[in-house]
Amino acid sequence: MYKLQFLILAVAIMMTSCNRPKVVDQTESSTTEEKTNFKFDKLKEPIEMHGTEGAVTSVNQVVVIEQLPTSKYVYLRVKNLKTNQEYWIATALMDIEIGGIYFYKNGLLKTNFESKEYNRVFDQMYLVNNLVASNHASQQSGKQATTAKNNTEIGDVKLATGSVPIAELVKNPSSYAGKEVQVTGTCTKINPNIMQRNWVHLKDNSDTDYDFVLTTDQMIPEGHTVTMMGTLAVNKDFGAGYKYEIILENCRIIQ
Repeated sequence: MYKLQFLILAVAIMMTSCNRPKVVDQTESSTTEEKTNFKFDKLKEPIEMHGTEGAVTSVNQVVVIEQLPTSKYVYLRVKNLKTNQEYWIATALMDIEIGGIYFYKNGLLKTNFESKEYNRVFDQMYLVNNLVASNHASQQSGKQATTAKNNTEIGDVKLATGSVPIAELVKNPSSYAGKEVQVTGTCTKINPNIMQRNWVHLKDNSDTDYDFVLTTDQMIPEGHTVTMMGTLAVNKDFGAGYKYEIILENCRIIQ
């Protein structure tokens, strides 16, 4: 009787051991090389700089300490102005000012990131979609400095019927605030797909020094003269350095 009970107990223990879940090592290599050709416009999940891979809503403000440009991208050693921590980020190739302050939100953390061009492996690299200068609005709106990169020629822009001259909007913004306004001008620059919209810089002959900005979901080629209609906003602050005294929002092409 005792032998039978012992045999039953032994069989039960063996069956329990077989059904026990196995422990799997979940540590994986996350080495990312430049040849993977990561596309910044595909990075949709915002993460906090010093967390693990995952999503969190956070706008990050950093100052640039060092830059390493490559053929397509630029690697930046930055200091977080909130946490005082230093780390590396990578973004699409652009002009960067050492000591300049920038904002970004979306990003993707990669560990053991290998740069072929510099023959270097970074312990951590944050791939950043949109990097915005803190003085973006002052540089891109209002009276521009002569060094501004805006060399599109302004020809003889003829206002379409119903269009308000940009100089008039600048002079009397409160008269048009919150109203639908039509403008005609030449596209001197476009910053596409930032904050789910395109940022078009427009000029007309009424004030060739003023860089008027409007937002739209349509693409406007640089150098093209267009007539657009949207709602005029005054003292608009989108955050992340996008602040404007006047801006025409949600524009659509009239002609």
